[in-house]
Amino acid sequence: MSLNAIDDGEGAARYAIDGKPTIPAVVYGGDVVSFQHPSQLASLLQLDVGDAQPATAVAFSLLDVLERWLAVIEDVPFQALLEPTLSRQRNIRNLTVNVFRPIRMLSLSYQDSQFNWFTNEADLQQESFLRNTSQVLAFATEIYGEFANFLLEQGDELTSHDPQLSGNRGEMRFSELLVTQRFHAAFHYRQIVDFFTTGGYGPKPPLPELIVQEIGLPENLY
Repeated sequence: MSLNAIDDGEGAARYAIDGKPTIPAVVYGGDVVSFQHPSQLASLLQLDVGDAQPATAVAFSLLDVLERWLAVIEDVPFQALLEPTLSRQRNIRNLTVNVFRPIRMLSLSYQDSQFNWFTNEADLQQESFLRNTSQVLAFATEIYGEFANFLLEQGDELTSHDPQLSGNRGEMRFSELLVTQRFHAAFHYRQIVDFFTTGGYGPKPPLPELIVQEIGLPENLY
């Protein structure tokens, strides 16, 4: 059985009872376990998830999605970045912060084997400093540049050196973290493209089908 933690009903009540864990989460053997990547569940259930994509390729694919995000928001009026989208009423400024903040943590996580990603209040605090489109774009562009430099310096090593990470969302390999962050950025990219296109801001380019298939992004998911 699955429950929606923000439905103001049974799901929200169960979420509160279980101590408001970082979501997504599962209850297994009476314990609440937060996770990000299917491999974490596979390990918990002792299942085989099969072969993974090379980490270096995943990392550069993630960089591609981030670059497309920057291009989509660069000419959008600030008021449009504050309008609620259909998915949980989240606006584009919030989604930009939510997608790019964890990217900033990746290079440090690769070095110290820790990844602690907190959202909600942490995202809102960062948002409060972004008061026009230029500031939102500058925030995201700086993080994009940091990640690009990290890949130029260490991208070739990602496949041969894949540290095990620990943090508030469970344990996983760095390569698995890259996969989760690429998926996260991609489905929110789809969300903002849909919002801009249907909201009268002109057509915005969707992700190429090759990238969608590579990521395994289900149709209409965001």
